[in-house]
Amino acid sequence: MTRHRAFRTRFAPVPLFVLPLLLLPLLATGCGSEGGGNTPTQPDPSRPTSVSLSSAAIALEAIGATHQLSATIRDQNGQTMSGTSAQWSSSNPSVATVSSNGSVKAEGMGTATISAVAGTVSGTASVTVTQVVSSVAI
Repeated sequence: MTRHRAFRTRFAPVPLFVLPLLLLPLLATGCGSEGGGNTPTQPDPSRPTSVSLSSAAIALEAIGATHQLSATIRDQNGQTMSGTSAQWSSSNPSVATVSSNGSVKAEGMGTATISAVAGTVSGTASVTVTQVVSSVAI
């Protein structure tokens, strides 16, 4: 029995109110969202960062001639944004017009710049319209 008393005096019983305090740090690390407390970050939403056109320069050799352009829009990760469309415009509609689907039409002689805009970025193509003589009648 002496041995048992020595054990008791050496290691005093832990009061019950201390146990929750000792377990609190363990419980706190398991709290939070599902998955062990690590909150996953959501990726940035895709946004246009570049627009490239199928042609950088177009030469149209007759009034009324057409050329089809296409725009490739890429996001911040370099991925093609298939569901995003470009807004098309011409710097000089008296020389060349462009439709909403990128079809360029020669209207008069001269030069124009066709732009495709997606968000805050754009791509351009230069257009030169000339009238080439195909035959001369006397």
